[in-house]
Amino acid sequence: MGYSAKQLTKKEDSLDAFLGILSYYEAKYSWGQFLGNPIHDEEPHMINAWYHLKPATRVRKFPTWSWTGWRGRLKLTSRDNPEYKLELATLTGEIIHIDVYKKRRLVERPKLKPLIQLTGMVIDVSLEFIDWDNHKEDWTQDLQNGIWAALRLTDNITAYSLFYPDHESLVEKKHFFLPAMILESGTSSKEKNTIILVLQEGNGYYERAGLIRMASVTSPEAKDSGRENDVQPTVYKDASGCWSRHALTCERKKWVWLQAAEDRTFQVW
Repeated sequence: MGYSAKQLTKKEDSLDAFLGILSYYEAKYSWGQFLGNPIHDEEPHMINAWYHLKPATRVRKFPTWSWTGWRGRLKLTSRDNPEYKLELATLTGEIIHIDVYKKRRLVERPKLKPLIQLTGMVIDVSLEFIDWDNHKEDWTQDLQNGIWAALRLTDNITAYSLFYPDHESLVEKKHFFLPAMILESGTSSKEKNTIILVLQEGNGYYERAGLIRMASVTSPEAKDSGRENDVQPTVYKDASGCWSRHALTCERKKWVWLQAAEDRTFQVW
């Protein structure tokens, strides 16, 4: 993902260079691409499987969901166990599943509108700025100041995971709510991490707001997986307001925030 962090003469230079690389692979190895996102019928797509380490800037002619249109360092997430449906919109108005699109020969793939349609389980997530410098516990020293997502696990325990905003305009907010779609709940992946895409209303469509990576919920006896896989650890607050690095929690399927999720569809630009 290094090309997006390069400082070239114009913002479009790195994008044009990468599109040139994709064109080469398309001609030689039958790799297609949708607004810079590599597409192959035998590989999982990369759409949504990324986040910004720090807020970035975007080439305005590109939609928010396409990582190729952003200028700033990116990191990839798991994309092997999706729990949502991704569909594409053709210029003629047809909505087709991405798997159907991938299986068509390159010359038979229709022209697409620059938007995607997402269907999956959605929650309204509470996001709040936390300054860990104000906390005196030793274990909070390595936690990153920023916006954290509050996800209720039980009636008494709330889990907090770092939110990675796409754009710096969100950094200025202290406490707000946004819709968020569960891309992976962690039930099927080896790492058991939860990946949640946060959205916000745009001009006629929804737009990407950022990503939540929730490290595997651990008990005091378990490994500190959050630190091992470069994800900020999940931390917990009880009903009395006390913070902890570990918490005994219920089964994943019984999490309060997960039970509150509802099936919704968004068109995202």
